[in-house]
Order: sequence, then C-alpha cells, then structure tokens
Amino acid sequence: QIGRYAAYLLERSALIARRRGQEEIDRRAVFAAIDREESFILGDKSPIPGATAPSTSTRHFRDVSQEAGFPDSVATYDGTGLDARFSMQRFVSSGVAVGDLTGNGYPDFYIAGEGLGRLYINGGDDGPGTFVDATEDWGLPEETHDVSAALFVDFFGDGDLELLLIRTDSPSQFFIQQEGQFVDVADDLGFRTRKGAHTASVADFFGDGRLDIYVGYYNSERYLRGASQMNVASADGRNGRPNQLWRQNERGRFDEVSRRVGVADTGWTLTTAAFDHDRNGHMDIYVVNDFGPNTLYRNQGDGSFEEVSISTGTVDAGPGMNASFADVNESGYFDIYVSNIDMYRMPRWFVFPSRERRLGDPTRLSGAFEDRAGNRLLGNQRSADGDHIFRGLEEMFPDHDKGWCWSAAFFDYDLNGYEDLYVTNGWVPGTEAHEQKNQFYRRRGDRFELQRTNGVESFASNSRTVVAVDVDRNGKLDLLVNNYREPPRLLKNTYRGPNRSVQVNLTGPPTQPMAIGAVVELESGGRSQLRQVIAGSGYLAQEDPLLTFGVAQARQVDITVYWPDGHIQRFDDQPTGQVINLVYEDE
Repeated sequence: QIGRYAAYLLERSALIARRRGQEEIDRRAVFAAIDREESFILGDKSPIPGATAPSTSTRHFRDVSQEAGFPDSVATYDGTGLDARFSMQRFVSSGVAVGDLTGNGYPDFYIAGEGLGRLYINGGDDGPGTFVDATEDWGLPEETHDVSAALFVDFFGDGDLELLLIRTDSPSQFFIQQEGQFVDVADDLGFRTRKGAHTASVADFFGDGRLDIYVGYYNSERYLRGASQMNVASADGRNGRPNQLWRQNERGRFDEVSRRVGVADTGWTLTTAAFDHDRNGHMDIYVVNDFGPNTLYRNQGDGSFEEVSISTGTVDAGPGMNASFADVNESGYFDIYVSNIDMYRMPRWFVFPSRERRLGDPTRLSGAFEDRAGNRLLGNQRSADGDHIFRGLEEMFPDHDKGWCWSAAFFDYDLNGYEDLYVTNGWVPGTEAHEQKNQFYRRRGDRFELQRTNGVESFASNSRTVVAVDVDRNGKLDLLVNNYREPPRLLKNTYRGPNRSVQVNLTGPPTQPMAIGAVVELESGGRSQLRQVIAGSGYLAQEDPLLTFGVAQARQVDITVYWPDGHIQRFDDQPTGQVINLVYEDE
C-alpha cells in the first residue's frame, strides 16, 4: 500500500511541477500533491477549482441511528477460533440484506460484519423506521463473525423469505422459516460453499422459473487448499478460487454447474451482480474482482454463458469493489458504476519524472500490476448492428480523488427524476485511507456534483456497504451505511420540496413472486426511467425490492413491467405519491 501511494503521489507531484513550469519535482510539489489529495477526503481544505459544488451548510440527511434502535457501539473480535488466513476478509465483510420479513410492508435488515450479525425488524405502522434486534427471537446464531454477505429471498414461491448467509470460514447457511424461527437447511438442499466464499447474487439464470445462486470467492486457490503459505495474487489475478453457480433443480435442491456453463471465474471476487445488460430477458452476470479483470458473462439463453468483457467494453483491471446499475444516459439500458481504489488511480503513462521521458503506453508493464483507472461509469449503448458497447462517462464526475471507494448506491434523493449517487470510503486504522469521508453526488444537468457540506452524509469512517431504502415508507429514500468496527448509521432523507415519488411493489408469477429480474419502465413528462429488481449488487448489498421513482411534480405516470418470463404488462395513468401494487397476469 505504501508503494502504491508513493507511485501515485509521484505522478501527481510531476503534474503539479509541470503546471508550475518546473523542470524537476521538488519538495513543494510533493507537499502540494499530498495537501491537494487529502483535501477531498480527510479534511476541509480548498478543493481543486471546478471539482465540486461550493461548500454549503445544507443538510441533506439527519443521523437517526440511535433513535431508530441501532447500537451505539460494536464489539471487536479477537480472532479466537477463526482461521488466521481469513483475517483479510474479516476487514471487508459488511453485507446488508433488505426485505419485508414480517409482511407488514416495511423493510427489515440483516446486517453482517465484525461485532454485528444481527437481524433488525422494522416497527411498521406502530413505529415506522424504528428497529428491534430480533436475532435471538428468530433463532439465528450468535457466532457469525465470518458472515460477509446476506440476502433475503423467497426461493420457493411460498411467500416466506429465506435468509442466505455467505460465510468465509464456515459453510454458508440457508435459513428457511419454520414456526416463526429460522432453520438452516443448507446441507439438506445440497448448498455447500467452500472456504473463501465472499459474495452472492440470486436470479433465474436458466429461465425455468426457479431462483439460482452465484457465489464469488476471494483469496488464492492454492492458499485456500493449504498448498501455499503465501496468499498472493498472480500477475494476471487469475489464481483465485473459482466462483460457483448453484442451479436450483425441480426438487428444490441445488447443483453446482459453474464450469459446465462457463462462469467459473478465477479472479479475486469482491462483487457479483446479476442484471440484463442487453434486455433480452436473460439475466447476465457481472463479476467485479479486486485482483484480475472484471468479467461480463452474457447469458445465451440455452443454459450457457459467453464471456464478452472485451467486446462490450466492460473489462476493467483495477482493484474492483462495486457494481451499481442505473440508466444514467437514458439509452433504455442499464449502465454500470464500478468503484475501484480511486485514490491510487493513474493515467496509462508513467513520468520519470518529466513528460519527455515517459514510456508511452506501457501496457505490458502496467498489466503486470494493476490498472489505476479509478472509478468508472460505463454507459450502455446499443449499436446499429444490435451489439451493446459500454463507453466511459467519467466526464460526468469531477476529476478528483474519490478515496478508497467501496459501495455505491444510485438513488433519486430529491425525487426530480434523475439519479444521484452515494459512495462509501475508508480502509482500516493505521493506513493512509483510515476514516475517509463518504461522498454524496447530486445530478446537475449532465454532471454529478460532489456535495461539500458539513452534513452527516459526509461523515468520515471506514465504511463498507450502503443501501438506499425508504425505511418509514414516506416516499423518500434513506441511506443505511455499514462500517468496519463501527455501528451502522441510518441517514434519514430530509428533502422537503414539492417533488413526488411513485413506489412500485411487484408480485410475480406463483413460482417467483419476488419477480427478481423484472424490469420496470416508468414514463412521465416525456422521459423514461428504468429499474430492475435485483438480489445482490453494489458491494455486499441488497437493494430494496420496493422500487422508488422520483417523478418531480407529475400527478400521473405510465408504467410498463417486463416480467422475468418475457411477459409484458402496461399500466397507464397510475397516480403518484403512493405505493402501487402491480400483479403478474398471464393474459
């Protein structure tokens, strides 16, 4: 880490020296580089001109963590009983599951991480947006120090949510509901992950109406097998434990088929996400790797996948953390926001130390290490021949150091019909990335502007996962942020303007009532917005199945639902300012 940061600062120092007309890098240029980079994340120093919106006292959110019932501290784990080789994953495990477990119409949470592993039940109508720790009441285990990711999913179409816990050191767990308690049936269902499991996404990958599970793994295969004492990524990052795809069969059990269908990715995976990149009705898989290039697997609809990363422009060799989806460029297809360790981003040329002595494009040299591309917004466009090409839209963001960067959540803060973005930051104590500020970007025309405020949304921490969810069902999206060795923080949206929202609750076909994979298109004021029901995206995050659209001041909207089985339903003249329940009907 020190070497990486030093190389990055050298490049920034050279840039500053050139702007000052200097022939060589001196101490003043180095100190200016350090001061300038820290100003965005660690302090309140002057920003680079044009990089951010002016600093204001605007308060976008209110921290309601304590009054909502979340803890004011968390216990730290000393590692006793945990295989020491998994300590790295303990630093990065922070999953948040979102789902209406009790059926009262309000979101409940399972929050993973060191000192957590807790189930929080929403008070509903009697206490909207307040939570009770119900971990023990629901029979969940207390020792969950190695849980990295969690998902609430109705796998069997019976109306009850199951709880999937992905564990790094222990076998993952698959809890079903029995008489008000959670019971682990992973072994009975044949769902057996290996050491190093880190993340998961759920979708019907085979078009049979049954939900399947894609699991991503972190760490090297040799290390996890005990064949090596060194846990080091190879030059191409492809020495990780292969990812797994668990297909649900007609008996409700799971069979591992990753190699057979072509998705046994061997990068060091931090995020997996299932989405339909070309909207052909088949759920594709995007794999974000810390080491090794990111990979897009196109679902061919015949039970197999094709790796299309290079042809689609979705390959990214940076230290990947997150994948979030939104139709930012309004092309009618989902774009991808990929977060990397942005504070180490570098252009594709090295300075030694003047521009005249650079190497050009040292592809082979930089490929042996990591591509410092920084965070990327990949805009999805359909070409004339029907292919989908993703083009970088980084010009929509200010050019500044965005920090370590973990999770990112698209959401419409002020309900004006345009997506805003929240990015979490920070690493661990004792590093240069300790307690970095989280960053909130608001969409202004064709740009995202960083909001430089003293508000709670800019708190400095070692944050990991963020989910945008309306905790009290008032039509506005709040933020739940999970942090390393700190309590989760619930940030209440304080927008009070005239804009309105529409919240869409889907009930899918009997075999898949959650309608995972369904795409909802909302039309209002001559514009269209897209959302897709996804189970597992961001960084170890689960999006709220209740889809929230900002519609400015519109009173009616038209909605089209593209169901996972290919059926299409249109619902015109729907009222705004409320939850709309849309039910699958096979006409």
